[in-house]
Amino acid sequence: GLHMCAGTRGGNVALYDMRSSKPLFIKEHQYGLPIHTVQFHAGSGTILSSDPKLVKIWNAKGSVTSSSSAGQRRDDWNGGFGDSTDSEGLGGAIGSIVANVEGTADFTHFITSGDSRDPSGQNSGLLLCTGEQSKVQSFYCPILGAAPQWCSFLDNITEELEEKDGMLDPSTAGGANEGLVQTETIYEDYKFLTRAEIDQLGIQNLVGTPLLRGYMHGFFIHVGLYNRIRAVAKPFEYNEYRTQKIKERMEEKRASRIAPKTSGSNNKIKAKVNPELAERLQNKASDRSKAGKLAKNLVEDDRFGGLFSNPDFEIDEEAEDFKLRNPSGVSAKKVRNDRDMDSDEDEGGYDDDY
Repeated sequence: GLHMCAGTRGGNVALYDMRSSKPLFIKEHQYGLPIHTVQFHAGSGTILSSDPKLVKIWNAKGSVTSSSSAGQRRDDWNGGFGDSTDSEGLGGAIGSIVANVEGTADFTHFITSGDSRDPSGQNSGLLLCTGEQSKVQSFYCPILGAAPQWCSFLDNITEELEEKDGMLDPSTAGGANEGLVQTETIYEDYKFLTRAEIDQLGIQNLVGTPLLRGYMHGFFIHVGLYNRIRAVAKPFEYNEYRTQKIKERMEEKRASRIAPKTSGSNNKIKAKVNPELAERLQNKASDRSKAGKLAKNLVEDDRFGGLFSNPDFEIDEEAEDFKLRNPSGVSAKKVRNDRDMDSDEDEGGYDDDY
């Protein structure tokens, strides 16, 4: 085309006809921050310009007084967009604001996302903005154009919002208050289900029917229908939940009771894991040697309680690494096993004599 835009460090965007040295229009962002991205949008006849604070969408079409010749008007220019757009764009004078897009973090760049039919995004209303954060910020502006094919559900949501707005508009009804209805959020009475939850509930046959609305990686289902299906699929779920809550409350009451204090001599470890280690430490704890004091501290310290209760800390005495690190313990265990076998043989021989 014959038109171009240039963003300045001071926060201004100048629209030029390349046949003239003077700008057709200068748009101020009013933040005083440098402009980093400018783009013509052919589908809507607008210009998108961005500084770190916002993306400003404004009309690039309309009647404008040419600064190159005083008093002469330049109407209906179409140089930057081709013949596919209307001469007046979205309506209004040149430079009039269509929309302002503000994000949660400062912008550094933006593009209009397209699809296979519109790779450049010139007819798309989806903005993807990079900024000072890890995630890309996305904004949908229906006034610019339709959503790309890969996120076409945005158009469905937009249509439902427009229907809601039409129902709430008093001008669409006969009286001043006849068109007013109770406001509600889209999908307020719906619950989102993933594919795994649908398989778990056994409602795969509802996929593709109006009862399940496809949305991203799952489906929306009405809350009333969901509750009925859940009651049939899991009839005892409430009883299980109630039993679990009662058990938790009973455990809390038991924990709040004052436990009787036991003497150190009678304080034996009830080991569910590593019982042999617990027995050895208990025997050593009765000694007055240095090893006995260390064993006693290990037994009485609550920080090591998981060693005798958590299966993750179970010692595998048959592992090669354990045998290499504890050769004396392995040999002692072998001697005990040999003694047990000898005693069994003696008992067996004594029985044979009779």
